[in-house]
Amino acid sequence: MVGLSFSSKSRSLRIISVLAAAAVVSAMAGGVMFVLSGFLNNTDSAQMGGSFIGAYALYFIELYYTKAK
Repeated sequence: MVGLSFSSKSRSLRIISVLAAAAVVSAMAGGVMFVLSGFLNNTDSAQMGGSFIGAYALYFIELYYTKAK
């Protein structure tokens, strides 16, 4: 999605796409740290869940802006 968004002229679409990709990377990091802690660190679990919810929301916002224009 990030690559396709840079072909667009909309700056807001590019920003949302980069933020969503960063949220996915944050969720991945939280998930890896949660597994490495032996499934005991609830903070890493919360980071993983919150980041995935954030990415999900940002990708739907991106879809909205894509369909609106």
